[in-house]
Amino acid sequence: MGCFGSSEETGRKTTTNTLPAYLESAAQTNVSNAMNFANKPFEAYTGEMTAPLTQNQKDAFGLIKSIAGSSNPYLSDIQDLYKQFSTAPASTITAPTTGEIEQYMNPYLMAALQPQLDDIARQGINTRKSLDAQSTMDGAFGDARSGVERAEARRNEDILRTNTIGKGYSDAFTSAMANLMDTKKTNATLNETALQRAITGGKALQDLDLSQVNRGLTTADALAKAGKTEQETNQAADTAKFQEFLRGQGWDAQKIALVTSALAGTPKSTTQTTVEEQPNNSGWGIIGSLTSSLLPAIISDRRVKEDISVIGATLDGLPIYRFKYIGDDRWQIGLMADDVEAVTPDAVMEVGGLKVVDYEKATQAAADMGASV
Repeated sequence: MGCFGSSEETGRKTTTNTLPAYLESAAQTNVSNAMNFANKPFEAYTGEMTAPLTQNQKDAFGLIKSIAGSSNPYLSDIQDLYKQFSTAPASTITAPTTGEIEQYMNPYLMAALQPQLDDIARQGINTRKSLDAQSTMDGAFGDARSGVERAEARRNEDILRTNTIGKGYSDAFTSAMANLMDTKKTNATLNETALQRAITGGKALQDLDLSQVNRGLTTADALAKAGKTEQETNQAADTAKFQEFLRGQGWDAQKIALVTSALAGTPKSTTQTTVEEQPNNSGWGIIGSLTSSLLPAIISDRRVKEDISVIGATLDGLPIYRFKYIGDDRWQIGLMADDVEAVTPDAVMEVGGLKVVDYEKATQAAADMGASV
């Protein structure tokens, strides 16, 4: 054992450790389970990874597509109204024509002048009757003076009739002109008002179409939001299913790791010859003399191991190694003292300069998490 300094062999001792039958059976079962797990074909996840669109979302997209593909149902009416507004000539007011004046004067003359003329005629008749009666009473019928009075009365009647007719025509003309101009102004104003109503109507139809579009888009937005909530709920359910699938896939490996962790801390069936040497700083003599007394403590010093590789971990995270002791061709599985010491210092002791692990203490945390040690 030159790796620990020079030494002198003083004797040899053969020690046999036999693994209990229940541990051997457990180890064989564990290996069988591990082989079955290793040979198990890959199982792909067949569930939904992403929640599909909900019916509300599909309805929202369909509604938006329908709105985008539709045209303004009032477009033709709007075009006609705008065309009417843009092509209409400016309203004008022209001087009344003779025919227009006569149309307005004649009703006025008939309604206002004729009654006055009729009244003048009646007054003339009454005056002449009165003169005739007065002449008869005076006994001067046929007298020249009576004729003069009758002629004067007739002349006065004619003057009054002429003046009345003149004023009637003047008033009729003035009224006709004023009425015609007012009518023309009113018609021009009405034309402009009609044009303004046309453009207002076109804008109203545009606003109506925009209101319908906005209402549809608002409805689509509400459907999309409701669908998103449904989709998120479905996605959460799909994620839970996928996580459960992953846990199921790793369950066999966890069980094997648990048993492996438990078996790693048990003594092995071995038959070995221990070389007894003089205690000149060599740890091998001490190791040989303490082999039976250290169980269940196991020599786990990294310095006495070779071909080391990590093959797993305990539930509390300690690496599980596969290795050989130096000078021994048999493979072993277990922990490393320095790993254990960093987590559970009281599970590691030092004997003859080598670190030894108390597996019961070292694996207690894993056992508390569900492992059977």
